[in-house]
Amino acid sequence: MIGEPRRPAVHILLRSIFLVFASVLAGSTVLTQLAQLLHISFRHYCVASVLLSVSAATIVILTTVRRSRVFPRMRQPREDRHPACGAAAGALSADEMGTHASAVGIDASCTTTPSPLITRSEMRSLGLVLLLSVCGSLLALAIYRPDTDDYTYVPPVVYALEHPDEALSFSVHHIHTHGETLHAYLTSTYELYQASLAFTFGVDYLFVYYCVFPGIVGFLIPLASAFALGVLEDRWDSIGSGTLAIFVLYILIGDTHRTFGNFAFARAQHGKAVFLSIGIPVFIGATLDFLQRARRSSWWLVACTSIAMVGCTASAASILPALGSVLLLAFAYETENMRLVVRRSLGFVSAFLYVGIYILAIWGYATANFGKGALENAGWPDSFAGHAAFYFNGHAPATPFYVLIALGVSVAFGERRGLILAWVAAAAALYLNPVVAPYVIDNVTGRNTYWRLFYILPFPLIGGYALAILSRKWRQTTPALKACASVLAIIIIGLGLRLGVHRGTIFESDDLERVGVPGYKIRPNVLSVATAVVAKARPGVMLAPPDIGGAVCMLSGQFPQLVAGYGGYSTWLSAAGMGEEARIRGDAVICLSGKEADYGSLWALLARHPDIVNLVVRDLVLQRRDVFAELKRQGFRVVGRPEDCAILTRSHS
Repeated sequence: MIGEPRRPAVHILLRSIFLVFASVLAGSTVLTQLAQLLHISFRHYCVASVLLSVSAATIVILTTVRRSRVFPRMRQPREDRHPACGAAAGALSADEMGTHASAVGIDASCTTTPSPLITRSEMRSLGLVLLLSVCGSLLALAIYRPDTDDYTYVPPVVYALEHPDEALSFSVHHIHTHGETLHAYLTSTYELYQASLAFTFGVDYLFVYYCVFPGIVGFLIPLASAFALGVLEDRWDSIGSGTLAIFVLYILIGDTHRTFGNFAFARAQHGKAVFLSIGIPVFIGATLDFLQRARRSSWWLVACTSIAMVGCTASAASILPALGSVLLLAFAYETENMRLVVRRSLGFVSAFLYVGIYILAIWGYATANFGKGALENAGWPDSFAGHAAFYFNGHAPATPFYVLIALGVSVAFGERRGLILAWVAAAAALYLNPVVAPYVIDNVTGRNTYWRLFYILPFPLIGGYALAILSRKWRQTTPALKACASVLAIIIIGLGLRLGVHRGTIFESDDLERVGVPGYKIRPNVLSVATAVVAKARPGVMLAPPDIGGAVCMLSGQFPQLVAGYGGYSTWLSAAGMGEEARIRGDAVICLSGKEADYGSLWALLARHPDIVNLVVRDLVLQRRDVFAELKRQGFRVVGRPEDCAILTRSHS
């Protein structure tokens, strides 16, 4: 590894981009968590957040420009050199420059003109990557795919925006209780950072959440893939085709709800999608970069990426160490110098200092409330086979098909076959097998997040690596072999399209509303009702169907809900020892659909919570005279009828 040539300038440029991205997000993560712990007001947090972001970005950019060979500094030649040689040596002395004159295309006598830092073929490859980034940004904005997780992530932020002088904390305000404070210690800080920008610049938060950040994320996904590919395939003129392969795979591998494609462009508004589609590739690239070359910039990128991704989703605290351990073992297998492996491993582990502190801080809470038997894990499988089924659709097994093809090509023709085989073997031996899975599920990840460990496998990265290899070999082969390869490629692509396009693409999801003009990714009928509720209901406690209650909390913080969304409220109530209360609320909200014969649970909940001010019910409820009469007796009156619903409000409670 020591004698390897320096990374191409394009790779260094991408690393610089992600150094800025990760540093800003890492700084915001630390700041947000400190603000919550120290109870700093949201207004002051916003000022600090913007200042920190600008400072972090400026420092990283200036440091990169000063040290990187992409932006070489011209220095005066030493007196004992030929002027031309001195100029070349000055350019070579930048941090990322190699020690050989050939690194910049000059011979030993300095008589030839230096070639560009980025060659024409590399520029074409970079152009393709940038084109894919633009397409990714447009795709992330155009896919209109509502997700109920938004009902958990957004409401705490909306409350903070409406109460900027209140102290930030881990308290849950949009779920109503009788004096009992609910806490959410594992919610991400990613949304609060977005809110700080929205508040500072006077922009609607949902516009930032659904339009601004998904556009940025969609743009960065292909760049992250290209960066990770750059540590496997040094010839950057092939990286463009490899990135294209990964881009296509992200579209095709949507054969189940949790396959890789469904956590990229389709759900770019979520922090966990940022983690899985950007954080993991960047972490892989930075880790292998550091282990192979021990660059300080790579160490910093590992540290900042791990911190930033913990801010995007708490599950990164368990997934990234697992991925790091697998990459360490793969590097050790590929490297003969064990002393070097130990030294690099110690440096690599030191990059996880903050993540280690974070794990220790939340370990007790996580094991008590999200461990075995917790409500959050109800209904989730507790076996390896159960989680593997999230990636294998028997009717359209596109994912295993692409995995096997990519792995076969990478091992058969790739120069890093030892690394890839050790990577797969280590992941399977340590985490992804039926023997260890039950222990890992119960003690490390929890049942609801173990499936994300499949992302520690080198896929879809090796899909891009495979095509990059084939692209390079294609240019070197004979016409006869090109013809045979073309026929074989047509057969493979045909099988893949048969498996993927007809049943397994991200556009085949039942959750997909449409592909078109960007907007708020909330179902139109739900958004219509929620908007009418905010306009016509009286501020106060509300009981509404889960989707409407969740959407109302995304629009306003003035309507604390008894039920909001389909999981978060019950998890928080159960964590506070109110599991029975969560069950009663769940039973009562079913009555709001109008399909229940017995409304006893609704009357019991209204008696239990006399402070309920608003009800949102389906029209079917009011068609039952006995139910309508009882609601009138309790002081409720109809103030609006949006869509197929009715809004009922009482003037006192």
